[in-house]
Amino acid sequence: MTAVIILNWNGWQDTIECIESLTKSTTSDFISVIVDNGSDDDSLEKIRAWLDTHNLEDEGNKSPLLTEFDREDIPKNIEDNVIGSSGELSRFILLINGENLGFAGGNNVGIRFALWRGFDKVLLLNNDTTVASDCMEKLLSFMGKNLEYDVVTPMICYYDKPDTIWNCGGHLTWWGGRKYLFGGQNVMDCPSDHQRISFITGCALMSQANVFRKHGLLTEQFFFGEEDYEFSLRMSRESVAMAAVLKARIFHKVSRAKESVFEDDALPSAFIHYLNRFIDLKGHYHPLYWKVWRIIYLGYIIPMLRVRHGIPIQRILKFSGLLLDYSIKKDSVTSEDFFQAKELFN
Repeated sequence: MTAVIILNWNGWQDTIECIESLTKSTTSDFISVIVDNGSDDDSLEKIRAWLDTHNLEDEGNKSPLLTEFDREDIPKNIEDNVIGSSGELSRFILLINGENLGFAGGNNVGIRFALWRGFDKVLLLNNDTTVASDCMEKLLSFMGKNLEYDVVTPMICYYDKPDTIWNCGGHLTWWGGRKYLFGGQNVMDCPSDHQRISFITGCALMSQANVFRKHGLLTEQFFFGEEDYEFSLRMSRESVAMAAVLKARIFHKVSRAKESVFEDDALPSAFIHYLNRFIDLKGHYHPLYWKVWRIIYLGYIIPMLRVRHGIPIQRILKFSGLLLDYSIKKDSVTSEDFFQAKELFN
C-alpha cells in the first residue's frame, strides 16, 4: 500500500482539488495522508466538510472515511516497530502539525507516519497539483516491474498549459545546479519510455519506504526549498536509482506557496533559493572549492537577475552582499529567514 502525502498550509482550495483528482484514480491501492502544517485559515474545517459532503466510502465498507492524528501521536524515531497494516486505516488520514514546520518538516511528519504504519511506498505530492486518473496506476505498475528503481517521478505538466511539460525530474550538473528533463517541451514531442534521472523534485516524489529508513528523511536544514536537491545529492552518492515515468502525468500550478509570501517581487524569492543552495553545497563541497565556486556562481546569478527580471543594479548589489554574508554565517535557512526575506530588500 502507498501513502500519498499532501502537505496543506492555508491552501484548502488546492488541497481539495488535489484529493478530488486522486479519488478518480483507476487504482485504489493507496491512502491519502493530508498533513496540515499549522494553517491559520479555515483549512481544517473546509477539508473535513468536503469529506463529509463527499462520502466516498465503498458500499459495505464499515471503516470510517477519515481518521485524524496529532503530530505527537507519531513516533519520531523511524526505527520504531511497525504497529499495524496500512490496510487497517481509513481511506483518508488527517495529520495535524499545529504549527508551520516548513516543507520538509511537514512532509517528514507524513513520512514518519507512513513508516510507522507499515506502508511500503510513499508519494510526496504537492497540494497545488492534480493527477491524471491513470497516474497512480502507471507509477505503481512501473515500480512493480522495474525493481532496480527505488525512486520515481511522473511527467509534471503545467496546470494551465496541460500539454506543456514543467519537468520530468532532471539531472544534477557539475556546477551545482540542476537541469530539468524535457522542461518547456510539448508532451507529444517526448518519448513514452522511462528515463533515468539524478534530480527529482519534491513536487511529486514516489519512493520505496525503505529508502527513507536506510538513507534518512528530507533534510530540515531549509524551511522551504532545496530539500529535493539535497535528497537527490544523497541518492546519487548512495547509488539509489531514480527514474521519470513518462506515461504517468500530473498537473502543477507551480510556486503557489512562494507567490503567497513574496507576491510579484522576484528578488527575495531568488535570495532564499540561492541562499539555500549556497548553504547546502557548503556541506557537500571541499571548503576551498566552495569558496571559489560561490564567487563564480554569483557571476551567473547577477546578470540573470538583471536581464531576466530587470532588477535595478543597486538592489542586485545588496542581494549579492547579503548572499555572500549569510551563506558564510549560516548553516540553515529558518522560517524567520524565509518570511523576513522580503523586508531585506524594501
